[in-house]
Parts: sequence; structure tokens; C-alpha cells
Amino acid sequence: MKLSKMFKIGAVALMVTSLCFVGCKDEDDEADVFSGGKVDFDNAYVKVANDGTVTKGTKEDGIENTEYYYRAFKQTKTKHRGGICEIKISPNVDNVKEGVAGFVFDLTDGKTEDTYNFCIVACDWSGSKVRTYVSRYSDVLVKNNNFTKLTNFSNINGEAVSNGKGEDQILPTSGTWEELDTAGFSKAADGTITIVIKAGTTSEQTNGAYTVGYYTDAATAKSDGENNFSNAKKVVTIETKFTGRDDAKTQSKLAYYVNITPGKHYTANFDFSKTFGEAVVFEDDSEIISE
Repeated sequence: MKLSKMFKIGAVALMVTSLCFVGCKDEDDEADVFSGGKVDFDNAYVKVANDGTVTKGTKEDGIENTEYYYRAFKQTKTKHRGGICEIKISPNVDNVKEGVAGFVFDLTDGKTEDTYNFCIVACDWSGSKVRTYVSRYSDVLVKNNNFTKLTNFSNINGEAVSNGKGEDQILPTSGTWEELDTAGFSKAADGTITIVIKAGTTSEQTNGAYTVGYYTDAATAKSDGENNFSNAKKVVTIETKFTGRDDAKTQSKLAYYVNITPGKHYTANFDFSKTFGEAVVFEDDSEIISE
């Protein structure tokens, strides 16, 4: 048994909300794409090995990247019912789409290794407008160093999971993106775009459904509390038929997500300004040793 999975009763357990990559490996340099909650990743050059493996490159040792998207997740170590995620996008070039930022929740293991189930609220700056979609995915392949030509997530066989944005696309109900045209979701004077997303449940949702609220600032999202979305600029309901849950109190991992467009430089900041639910102190396979 690993020492890291042994705990003594009587010790004070101090839980710190911390993050790590899904399926992270210490030797994988690409896991550093998230520095804390910041992404500053230049997808301009890649290296393609003889076996087809693609890794990040430079102008000196790579080729211009015209077709490989780069995806990365960063998940919490502890489980929560939901939370508030503040995303701040900083475009590097005006009037250009450089990537997608997302808040992932209800994140659980899939049926096979390196696959996951989750809900995602994704946002992008199209070059002129803020857009969003909400989807539910099942058994999606998620790994570090995830360069792919696919515009969407893939399954364990490398096949796109659907023609749309998700196996169960919730918003919009037709098409792949919906514009956030409500006042406040636009480029600020300093050139940044801020989208605050809250995922939680209303007091009436006791059957595993979720509510997603879009806010222009974290303070307003916090003031609404976990179960109220009255001050949200936009509200979306994720019904039980999408989640497969039967209990609104179920706790799962949360995560940041980024998808960087081929050849583009993407810069964004992520922050879980609040989480809902008690953290799970010990993993299921941990052994508690009493004195």
C-alpha cells in the first residue's frame, strides 16, 4: 500500500481546493499548459513523429500548425455538487477566434481507461461576439498532450462523438453555438472578455437535474447563492434525462477546459471562486489507520 493512502485518525485534516490534470503524468511536460488557473499556450508549431504522435513544437524544431487542435483539462482533486467558475479570455489578435474555454462539472470516470463523463459549458470569443454551448458527454477520451485534427471530442477509438457539440447538446437546441448577446458579455476596455458560470441546483431540483447561470461578475453569482439564479443574465436547465442522475446532492469533480485553435495563441484565466458541497476528504480506496 502506498504511504500516501494511509491516514491517522485524530490528525486535523486541512482540505485545500487544488487542481490536477485528468490522467496527469509527472513526466508529461504538456501538463504545464495550465499554470495555476492561467493558460498561455501558443499552438503555432507542432512536431509530428514517424508514428504520427504530435507534440508541441517551436519555429526552430517544428512545422507550422495548420490542422491540430490542442485540448486540455484541469480537474479538482475533491468532489463538489457544483460551483462558480470565472473565465477571463484575453485575445492576442483582434477579430480572430483563438480557442474555446469551458467549465466542466459532474465529471466522472467513463467505462474504459482515460474516458470520462461530464457536462460542459463552453464559451468562445468568435472575434466579434461571445458564444456558448452546453452539452453532456459520455465515455469521452481525455488525455494530456491531446493534439487532434477533430473539431470535437473523440471516443476511445479516436472517432468524433457526434456531428454536433455533444452526444446530448442542450444549448442551443439547433446549431452548434448560441450568441451571448445579453448586455455585459463583450470585450472590455482592457481587451478582456469575462464570463462567469454557475452550476448548481434550485431548491425544486431534487432529481439530479442541474441549472446553469451566466453572470458578468463573480460577486453577483455568489450573492445569488447555490440555489438561486435570479440575477443571472441567462439560465439553462440540464434535465435528468441528460445527466442520468437521481439525486441532486451527488458530488463529482469539477474542471477547467481549453481547446486551442490550430496556429493560434490562446490566453485565458480560470478561477473557481466558490464551490458547493462538502469536499470528499478520503478517496474510496484509502485506508484509515487508527492509533
